[in-house]
Amino acid sequence: MERYLLHMPGRGYYRVGGFGFTYMKDRAGRFSYDEMSYAERVSDVKGIIETEAPSVAPETDSVGLLEQRYEALTNATTPSTETKAAYIGEFSFVIPDVDEDGNEHSRKIHVPWTTIKEIMAAIRTEAYGET
Repeated sequence: MERYLLHMPGRGYYRVGGFGFTYMKDRAGRFSYDEMSYAERVSDVKGIIETEAPSVAPETDSVGLLEQRYEALTNATTPSTETKAAYIGEFSFVIPDVDEDGNEHSRKIHVPWTTIKEIMAAIRTEAYGET
């Protein structure tokens, strides 16, 4: 089934759930033909077939795009309640282990929040030259 992105000139692609607009295709909502047709009738958006939509919204203000990407990167790499909820338990690694009977098995270890914060700080330092 073909999916559509909704584009509003000067605003970018529509996001799902009434969360505004984005310049980036990968953050845009995907809509059915019926949803797209309805949106075109009741608003100033235009449907674009997903496979034909550019990765950055047409007529995008490049300064606005940079500001949006900067904010998204900053939010994703700044320790907060939101990032802790998003990342805790997401990262793990497996180590070989032996039980008391000598049986080999694997044990999954979750990366601690403290380590995740250190990684986030390293990313900010690399990206922005700051901590």
